[in-house]
This record gives sequence, structure tokens and C-alpha cells, in this order.
Amino acid sequence: MSDAGILRFDTAELTATVPAGAAKAEGDERLRAEIGAHAGAKVTAGPVIRSVVLVVGAGLLSYFFLVILQMTITLFTHARTNGALLLPTAIVMVLPLLVARIRALTAVRRDADRRWYLLSRFAQRNGLGYRLREEDPDEPAQLFGIGSARIATDIVTGSAARPFAAANYDYETWAARTRMPRSAAYASFTVRNPLPAFAILARDAPGGMPSWQPRADQQEIAEIDARVRVFCAPPDEPAVRALLTTETLADLVAVAGDVDVESTGSKIFFIARDRVSVEDPAFWEWIEDLAALLDRRLDAQPVGPAEPAPSDPAPADPARTARRRALFRPSGAGRSFVIGCLLPLVFGVVVVLIGMSMG
Repeated sequence: MSDAGILRFDTAELTATVPAGAAKAEGDERLRAEIGAHAGAKVTAGPVIRSVVLVVGAGLLSYFFLVILQMTITLFTHARTNGALLLPTAIVMVLPLLVARIRALTAVRRDADRRWYLLSRFAQRNGLGYRLREEDPDEPAQLFGIGSARIATDIVTGSAARPFAAANYDYETWAARTRMPRSAAYASFTVRNPLPAFAILARDAPGGMPSWQPRADQQEIAEIDARVRVFCAPPDEPAVRALLTTETLADLVAVAGDVDVESTGSKIFFIARDRVSVEDPAFWEWIEDLAALLDRRLDAQPVGPAEPAPSDPAPADPARTARRRALFRPSGAGRSFVIGCLLPLVFGVVVVLIGMSMG
């Protein structure tokens, strides 16, 4: 895994062929050992809840869209309306999404078996620890103190070279009376030298707005970098400014510009605003790059008088950068996805027009 203190991973196991039967048998055994009774339901609960919220929400939006469309046309044409068609039409409009979610849910366990199989062998090959899940993880970052039903999954940990942990993370928040499933991914590192506590929110990170906020005593530092917002307690501002120099921020944005960052003093967290494919070799390239960033900038290993501390960023690897960008900013599903979204919409408009012409 490491060479002369540098974090490196052998990712060959992540691209290996996965025998479906062996993966399922191994997955069953892991579930029984780590989770126990009702293991399958616990694994699929999160995806099922997210699917129900998505389908119901889409159905309500479709219905309200048809109502507004009908009212608008009536206002301008004074045509008679047939409201009985609206609810059935909204249901038909959401059927393609419902079918897609059902098909996706049937693949959840199969995909999980494959992911567990790959990650367990990757961890073994690199001398890492691996667990399927941990409920309500005890971590000092702000993310882990919000919401409920907090579960970290696919937790990979390492202690050599630079101690770290990486996982996906699911939790729930509430908006009014609506339960909102949320997801994130994180990599945390134990630092060698105490760092000032600070938070960095990326201005252009994928995944929407962050659900967590900096600590109540932390305020935004003005005029530090246009690409990020930096927060810290006022007494810590001189130390944070000394740490986050122009060169350091440029290096940090190059490696972690698609995620948020929180330093808690003894640990530093890099937090994506949605789940990522932790079985993708690009994810482990990113972990290597984060460790190198800490070595270069944020948490350098003390060196002797004849050993100058590293200061220049590592040369950019365009292919590696492209893989990392695809990891956090996956491309859209393409023309078929757009057509699949537009057809139900067109169908709804046509039904409303026909219904009004017959009203």
C-alpha cells in the first residue's frame, strides 16, 4: 500500500471479474456476520425510501403541472375543462420513472454483492480494514451531527503511512414534515500536526447545497479565494490564513475542488455532497492525491535540515484529473434519458388538450 511513507494502492482487484454465485454467497455470509437478522431489508431500506420519495414527488409535480396547464389554457381560451383526466394522466406520466426505479431496486443487492466482493479483496491486497456499514458513526465533523438514521457504508480504513477512513454516508433530514434522504461520501485523515479548525465550502461542488454548516462560532473569511468559502473562529483566522496560502488553495482546489473540507484539529475531512463509487479505481487515486496534498501543504512530515520541505504541487496528470472529475461529476444519461423524460411530459400536454376539446 505504501512506499517510503507515501500512500499508494494496488487497484488490480477492483477491475477483476466477479463470479456472481461466489459474490452472492460471500455477501450473504458478510451480512449475517456483520448485520445479523433482517440484513437484506437493512441494506435495501435506503434505496427503497429514496425511490418512494422520488416517485411520489414526481407524481405530485406532474399533477400540479397539469392543473396549472389546464387553468392557463382555460384562462386564455375560455374552453370547458375535464378535470377527471388529470389524476390518471399524472399517474401515467410517472409510470416510466416507477418502472425504472423498480428495475434499479432489483439490481441493488446484485450490485452490492459485486461491490463487497471487489472491495474486500482490494482491502486484503492493500492491508486495509473493510466493513459493510456502521450506524451513527462517531466522527467529529459537523456532517455527522445532523439528521437521523445515519449510516456509513463500505468503510475502508488504513493505518500505515497516513491513517485514513473512506466511506459513503446516508442520513435523513426533515423539510417541514417531509423526510428527505440525503447522501454524502467522505475521506478523513488523522493529521500528524494539529491544525486550526476551519471549514471550506466549494462554490461549484456537484450535488447541490451542502446539508451541513460550519460550526456556530466560525465566520467566513473575506477575500481569500473566489472558488471557495472559508470559515473559522475569529481567534483562528491568522493561523488559517497562514496555512491556506494562495499556493496551498490552488493545490487544494486542483485536487479537492469538487468537495467540501472540514478540519477538526486532529482530523481533516473531505466531503462529497453525494455518494460516489468507492469501488472505482479513480476514487483510490483521489485518496492518494489527498494524502500527497497533506504531505505537500497542509500537514507536512517534519524534515531534517538537509531535506527541504516539498513546496511545488505534483505535476498534473490530465487522464487522472479526467477520471476524478468523472467520479464526482458523472455525465448525463444522454439522448435516451432526455427522450424518456420528455415523452411523458408531451403525453400529459396532449391529454389535457384533448380533454379540453372534448369538454
